[in-house]
Amino acid sequence: LHRSASETAKQKTLEETNAAGVMQFETKNLDVGLTLHATRFGMPVYPNEKLYNQFAFSGKGNANAGIYLNYTFPKAAFFGEFAQTLKHGNGWAAGSLISLTAKLDMAVFMRKYSR
Repeated sequence: LHRSASETAKQKTLEETNAAGVMQFETKNLDVGLTLHATRFGMPVYPNEKLYNQFAFSGKGNANAGIYLNYTFPKAAFFGEFAQTLKHGNGWAAGSLISLTAKLDMAVFMRKYSR
């Protein structure tokens, strides 16, 4: 009842702070890198308790680290990434794109995410 306009504007808001960085090494055919990312919320976040949310983030903050690799040949490219959430699971993805003929390309992709 006696709230100021600035206090009312802050109601039902969530403060979020993010910090991230990437270190990368490159050559003509190769890219290798390391990624870091951290998120912090002003108050804990809790998803609805639904079956599809059973692996959703909850809490006040999270941090992730990952490594990646890309390698290219004249008619092929290979790529992969592994990432770890510092409080939870990890995952990886890898694949390739290959030009078999002038009119036919092939793509292969694999991934695995933990819960």
